[in-house]
Amino acid sequence: MTLEEKISQMAQIDKHQTGIPMLYKIDSMHGHNSLYKATLFPTMSALGKLDPELVKRIGVATTVCRDPRWGRCYESYSEDHKIVEQMTEIINGLQGEIPPNSRKDVSYIGGRRDKVAACAKNFVGDGRTIHGIDENNTVIDWHELLSIHMPGYYHSIIKGVATVMVSYSSWNSEKVHGNKNLITNFLKGTLNFKTFFSHFFASNSAGICHFRLDGVDRMTYLWSSNYSNSLLTAINAAIDVVSILFEWPLTYMYLCRYRSKSLTDGTTAGITILNAVSTAVDPSTEIVYSENPDDALVKANSFSYAIVVVGEPPYAEGSGDNLNLTIPEPGLRTMTNVCRSTKCIVVLISGRSIVIEPYLSSINALVAAWLPRTEGQAVADVLFGDYGFTGKLPRTWFKTVDQLPMNVGDKHYDPLFPFGFGLTTKPIGSS
Repeated sequence: MTLEEKISQMAQIDKHQTGIPMLYKIDSMHGHNSLYKATLFPTMSALGKLDPELVKRIGVATTVCRDPRWGRCYESYSEDHKIVEQMTEIINGLQGEIPPNSRKDVSYIGGRRDKVAACAKNFVGDGRTIHGIDENNTVIDWHELLSIHMPGYYHSIIKGVATVMVSYSSWNSEKVHGNKNLITNFLKGTLNFKTFFSHFFASNSAGICHFRLDGVDRMTYLWSSNYSNSLLTAINAAIDVVSILFEWPLTYMYLCRYRSKSLTDGTTAGITILNAVSTAVDPSTEIVYSENPDDALVKANSFSYAIVVVGEPPYAEGSGDNLNLTIPEPGLRTMTNVCRSTKCIVVLISGRSIVIEPYLSSINALVAAWLPRTEGQAVADVLFGDYGFTGKLPRTWFKTVDQLPMNVGDKHYDPLFPFGFGLTTKPIGSS
């Protein structure tokens, strides 16, 4: 095989005469979102308050988000590393349970069709960057890095995670990708991680050479398509990239189904939540839907109650970095117009805690639904009492952004809702 043929094989999913299977990856944090009609589960910020065994059935982000201003905080299970440790159970769900007689220092992936290699990401400390800016600098000492941000990776390795993805961020002004002490000496040496390191979208040939020397095994294919030239440069520099594939990632509140008229509104209500509410109420109940109701609409109708669904606009990664964390318009206007004129239940759709304290006095009940993805039915199930509220906050809910970063255990801890807060109710069924 020529060098050009090998590069082509590494850049494309292709069968080859050697019979060696091609490895390929997909970024499916909470469901295979690239697959049409695939189930999308709630994001990690929502799953962080659930049973680890349930998370295993759903199947990995191992990041500990310590500042909600970060645009990827929804990918983190919690600000508490102990919860993140527990949620590494998802690895066994994705890869399969490790047999008792299996080697503990080698990843195990069971099954040919229903199991995949898991990836723990993003190594390490990217949830504590300055002001929550994505891929920024994390300024903490070695003790905090090990005690807060590293435990999730310990537990991932113990559970046999197949791959680890390295973060774009820096630790004390040194790029993690280029930190040989962290990658080669500590994770591969001290922790004895012997499987596979992945890098996400390398940018240039010099970077590829440098990253490989510091322990990164795989560079994801580039959008800018300079992969082939960069890889050729790396190989010609006598860096063994070709061989890497063969070496060892209201305190009691339920809505009545039989009210004469209810209003469902908001900028993020969408079809799934609206349809779920429609199927939950009695057929005799009239549902009025408005994306942005004004005072006239609310005053002209005698609504028994209103469900106001507001929250964050869609975003991902760096585009979600937000120093203000406020509900954007017309969400705030909608909430104000409705809640001052009728009983209202505000359902907050967000991947993190956001500013809500100034509006609590006008709200009858507040539900943090996080990002429920394709299952709006779950929101209706708890609103109407088919299931009780049981979730507890996996992260601190601040009063103002001036308090950030603020995490449980901090010396000056004065939250709106503390870590672990959440009301518990019992289901009432159809009664």
